Amino acid sequence: MRNILEKSPNGKDTLIFRLTNSPSIELTNSKILDEKDFNSRTYVFDLPRGATIILEIERPSRALIYFSIFFVSLQIVDGMLTSIGMTRFGIHGEGNPFLRGLMSNYTPDHVLLVVKSIAVLIILALSYIARKISWIKDLIGTLSCIYLFAAIIPWVYVLTFYF
Repeated sequence: MRNILEKSPNGKDTLIFRLTNSPSIELTNSKILDEKDFNSRTYVFDLPRGATIILEIERPSRALIYFSIFFVSLQIVDGMLTSIGMTRFGIHGEGNPFLRGLMSNYTPDHVLLVVKSIAVLIILALSYIARKISWIKDLIGTLSCIYLFAAIIPWVYVLTFYF
């Protein structure tokens, strides 16, 4: 992400946040400045005192979208399996000590809902950043595999043989 300070046509400084590889854009009065292709959009936010923030975003590739959907679905399945495990074994069945501590203070379902929602938001943010930083796509794929083998398969094993 590059931050650029440019002079707008009215002589005011304009801060432009770019999450794309596209070249400079021209400033206009419209809310969507530029749609060079299907994958890029630029938004303008007018601030007080004549300041403007321009946010340019590119959509992620299909492969990255599929990786992200897979990782989000793993989060949902893990939340369901953990919820089943909590009803069967109590909070002592949770392997993560941080989550176990939160579950002792709050209800396990609320903790799972908040933690999984935060995880999904992080995955969505990573999928947008991955368009600019190529190694994040590999990170999402690697984390998906680790999560499958470290969280999903152990829960399936425990719930199948001890339920």
